[in-house]
Amino acid sequence: MSDFIRWKEVDILTYLPLFIAKDLEFKAISDADSREHERIRLLLIELLKQDNIQSATYALSKWEEFVGISARSDSLHNRRSRVIAKLNNTDSSTKEFLEALANNFVSDESAVIIPKNESYTMELKFTKDMCEDTNGLQQTIEEFKPAHIGYEVWEEQLLEQKLIVSGLVMAEEETQISMSKLLSDIEIEHNLYYGSAIGYEEVIEIGG
Repeated sequence: MSDFIRWKEVDILTYLPLFIAKDLEFKAISDADSREHERIRLLLIELLKQDNIQSATYALSKWEEFVGISARSDSLHNRRSRVIAKLNNTDSSTKEFLEALANNFVSDESAVIIPKNESYTMELKFTKDMCEDTNGLQQTIEEFKPAHIGYEVWEEQLLEQKLIVSGLVMAEEETQISMSKLLSDIEIEHNLYYGSAIGYEEVIEIGG
């Protein structure tokens, strides 16, 4: 594709001698031609994008018609994912295929399939916050899984939580002081004082 079309903006005068641009009439004609060539160049680039499912936009309906799925009012990313899943479909929908299919809808590619053969079921686990279209994911798995296999959906959600742990360190020192005499042999003088406080309030009424 890089050899098929130039990627720089078209300017015809860059391919001609510099003195030609001094002629105002010739320059005006060259600028008009450059604008038309640039318009066609951009149209060709956009057309080439439609041939690639990863970059297709207005041609997605043609892709959906080609692989045989119904068009939905959905984001371009999800519509592309469904077309890619259909193009990659095989007769045997293996665990690896279904996981790759699911991870087209999960940005962190956390989707996993856990088969439970004894009960003819499987588990679909993924990070809910990383899935743009949960309903589209489930509908796609339903479309491509074997018809006789049921499935359970486990949506994991990311939670941010801060845990602050603090502590207080205390130190205690004990000092023992011994006495030279027994407490019963020591005379202790003490005085008791009694007191009271009297409060009073004066109220002055001013009347008219």
